[in-house]
Amino acid sequence: MSKHLRILYLFLMVLMNNRIDMCIPTQIIEVEPITSTKFSISTTSSSTTTSTTTTTTPIPPCPDSTWTQFDRGTYYWCMKVLFQKLELAAQQTSCSILNSKAVATGFQSVDEINTMMTVALSEDSSFDTLGIGAKRVDGCMIYGLSATCTQLTSFEWTDGYTTGTDGFNWAENQPDHAGQTWMCIYPNGDMDNDWPTTVNSGVICGMLAGN
Repeated sequence: MSKHLRILYLFLMVLMNNRIDMCIPTQIIEVEPITSTKFSISTTSSSTTTSTTTTTTPIPPCPDSTWTQFDRGTYYWCMKVLFQKLELAAQQTSCSILNSKAVATGFQSVDEINTMMTVALSEDSSFDTLGIGAKRVDGCMIYGLSATCTQLTSFEWTDGYTTGTDGFNWAENQPDHAGQTWMCIYPNGDMDNDWPTTVNSGVICGMLAGN
């Protein structure tokens, strides 16, 4: 065996007798698990309560409880009977005895007439006629009933508030005589025209509520 082969042989023997562990340990790297963080978005529902305030407008009063009040839609009207025997013309201003702002009243409706006739009869069941706030229009002064001067056009209300013709409740064939410039009303609610000097049992007065 040559020298070189012998040396190689010895080297191999050494390797066989001294086993060299050629394994390289595996390094285990522990990786902490990634925790998934859940973001929770909390939505707060805000409940808004809307309160509605209803404002009630107080009803304007009449001067006292002896007056009768009527709702005329856009305003309130007060009426009272003044029993005082006067001529019709004088009665148009006599209501100031009750209140400085009171005048002879007109009627907005038949309901008002019926109500005030009930009031008047409860206070004096023996009255004859009562003056009211209406006067013959200038164009019908010299005429009785005609094509132009009818039951709805011959007279007009004088209190400054009453409007329309629903409150005209003429007796049959009235107004009849020209020159009878004022109006009066009977206990049954029928209306008549009459002379300025005619004396009535009283007058129905009216005024704006709250005055």
